[in-house]
Amino acid sequence: MCYSEHMDKLLRDALTTLGCDDKHIRLFLACYQQGTAPLSELTKLARLQRSTAYVIMQQLVDRGLVQEDHKAYGKAFTAAAPETLLRLVANRQRQIGRQHLALQEHLGELQSLYQANHVQPRVRTYQGVNGLLSVWRDILTAQGEILLWTNQTAESKLFNTAQHDQFIAERQRRGCFVRVLAVDNSAGRQLRAEDGGALRETRLLPAGIDFSAETYLYDHKMAVLDYQEDIIGIITESAAVAAAQTAMFEAAWRQRG
Repeated sequence: MCYSEHMDKLLRDALTTLGCDDKHIRLFLACYQQGTAPLSELTKLARLQRSTAYVIMQQLVDRGLVQEDHKAYGKAFTAAAPETLLRLVANRQRQIGRQHLALQEHLGELQSLYQANHVQPRVRTYQGVNGLLSVWRDILTAQGEILLWTNQTAESKLFNTAQHDQFIAERQRRGCFVRVLAVDNSAGRQLRAEDGGALRETRLLPAGIDFSAETYLYDHKMAVLDYQEDIIGIITESAAVAAAQTAMFEAAWRQRG
């Protein structure tokens, strides 16, 4: 019987099931078609470098897919018989079956562990002016709208006008629209007056509300910048946290509309 495409696919599928990659398969098929042959001959048929073929052939031998033949002059190799392939595939299927049953039995525990690891927020902390600039750079990666609680008077004590304007210019270049809830002071009122053309809408908070830290909400993240004695930036990456903070922002936003 001639070696057909159907036989080729059958062997390739079996070898893939046994964890073989393309180079393993090429060398095995060369051995299977050639019969007992030295490595030099099989290397040419498989179109592999000799150093690579030597390593792969040893792996095939270790897996029981190829046998070494020392009877002939020098060392030659013979592919495993079809019955051996059948046995190896059957063993692999039984192993997969046992793994499937084990996963099914412990599925609840695995799901709990997975959810716990993915629900837990990822928190990054930054310090100093350079740290806060790093937070600003992360904010500028936002793919959607940015929401901001701000006290412009507190911010101006740390960042100069050039840095502030550079941040706004980069945000505009990236096309990120921002909605702002600002403390009602002279700096906040000036920010609102400059909204036009800045991809920004600012609303002032009720008189008497005051805070120093800024809070940015963007892309399932919350970034808090504190400009007091210890200059700190904190980015919390959590869909749940961001959703809760966004709901509070929206409630305050509607009240100031």
